[in-house]
Amino acid sequence: MSAKRTILALLSGALLIGGGVTLVGHRLGYPAYPSFLAFWDLDVLENGDEIFVEDSEGKEYTYRVFSNLVVNPSDLWVTQPVPGKNIVTLRTCTLPDYSQRLIVQAELVDEAYTRRWVIS
Repeated sequence: MSAKRTILALLSGALLIGGGVTLVGHRLGYPAYPSFLAFWDLDVLENGDEIFVEDSEGKEYTYRVFSNLVVNPSDLWVTQPVPGKNIVTLRTCTLPDYSQRLIVQAELVDEAYTRRWVIS
């Protein structure tokens, strides 16, 4: 397994639905916004890498990558549930011309609540 670590924070109100969820992000995003470069290096993830997703309530989900592929923008089949797996699908544009979509899929391997401490 690679030492790469990817962390995604879901926006308030976002839900992880049993069976799978698709997260779509801009490859570049907009400077000065939290999404800036969020999926910039999505193409370096490899099978076996872990992805950590945190929901709006502080629960962290650990997923392990099992699929990386490039598809056409109209290929929505990649957002369908995978029978027998609870997965996250990450979707962004390819570079340099944004003509296709980069898809990374990972299967849930662990979930845990994390504590948040606020120091004022």
